[in-house]
Amino acid sequence: MPTITIRGEHLINVYWYLHDPTYRLKFGPAQGYDECFARRHDEIIADLIANPDQPVKAVLGLDDICLKSPCPKLNDQCTVPELLEKDARTTETFGLEIDRVYSSAEFIAKLNEMPEDRAPK
Repeated sequence: MPTITIRGEHLINVYWYLHDPTYRLKFGPAQGYDECFARRHDEIIADLIANPDQPVKAVLGLDDICLKSPCPKLNDQCTVPELLEKDARTTETFGLEIDRVYSSAEFIAKLNEMPEDRAPK
């Protein structure tokens, strides 16, 4: 089973999918996204949540959501130092380690340690 990669910035999406069943990012033409990307984004997160033995790791920079969806906004700005720093800060906020492989169950347990009132949005 291949390891799913999730960039730090996307941990926020996974967290809110877990904590708010009505939560879905609003993707649309005004934001530069298409329906195909939105559907694939949701599938990647849903698969991660549904499969407790799925290997997953937090990464700096491009992840499976960016590359396998693929993101219609993908460009050189996706890996600028400021965004990579945000990935690192967000990963640390959730108590995860960059490039460490977790089972999905372990990964989700770490995310769930964050109280909703302190979780990034």
